Amino acid sequence: MEVSSVRNGLKAGELESEDENLGLKSDLIQKYFKHSKGKVVRRQLLNTFRRCGNQPDKFKMGLLLILAYVLLSAEENTNLNLWWFNLVDNFGRFNNYAWGKRSYEYTIGIFNQIKGETVKKYERNERYPYNFHGFPLAIMIWAFEAIPGLGKQFAHRLEGERIPRMLGWDFQQTKVDGESVSTFLNTKIQIMQLTVKRTLVPSQEEAEEEFYQGMTPLDDVEDSRVDNSLDEDGVEESKEDEPPVSMHQMPGDRPSSSHNNNVLEVVRQEMRELECRLVRVINS
Repeated sequence: MEVSSVRNGLKAGELESEDENLGLKSDLIQKYFKHSKGKVVRRQLLNTFRRCGNQPDKFKMGLLLILAYVLLSAEENTNLNLWWFNLVDNFGRFNNYAWGKRSYEYTIGIFNQIKGETVKKYERNERYPYNFHGFPLAIMIWAFEAIPGLGKQFAHRLEGERIPRMLGWDFQQTKVDGESVSTFLNTKIQIMQLTVKRTLVPSQEEAEEEFYQGMTPLDDVEDSRVDNSLDEDGVEESKEDEPPVSMHQMPGDRPSSSHNNNVLEVVRQEMRELECRLVRVINS
């Protein structure tokens, strides 16, 4: 959970009970999907987003598209959770929701669902077929962070420290060819030149962020500041990462939103940037 929050910068608090019946009464459903009979798929939401001329509504749809395409990846024809439509009607509630925990639990559920089936299918195969297909963008970036060589091969790390770390990567396409990933990993494993970080250690700045407050230290390693990897000779090596950080340090003061005198223009600018990013992710 700690690694997930460092990667995506989302909160990991308690989850609310999800009632899809509330979503049926939401503004977006009533305006744009009233005749959908309680079923809205990802592609349908995207098409409506592109046609929508109402900026506040388009902003809401953009937030839902980030969930559907980036955090909680799903097939195009998978029904979206209608409860999201109820939640996004209240920006404060939506932004404070524990999306970090929701994303984490969703991902673990998917792993557990396909793990046994996949392992059994390829247990007699000498080469395990590594692939990114079907995984959320957040998981791809986690792989780039945890396996530095993978990030260098298939993406580009931007200069400077970005918080959350998802903002620190750029790549031309999100649909990375599975055969290329398998070839790269199997080759590096065979020659013992693959570095894999045991955990992602938060920087001092990350530990001060609101999303990281209240986290407890990782208890599955003796020292969470140490990354273990294999060097070129196949010998396990340990290297000190960053100095210990306080996981309960209060974040610094941030500018209040009340200082924004032109909220409408800010929202419009965010919408333009959001739409450009979404189109790039979806069409790649």
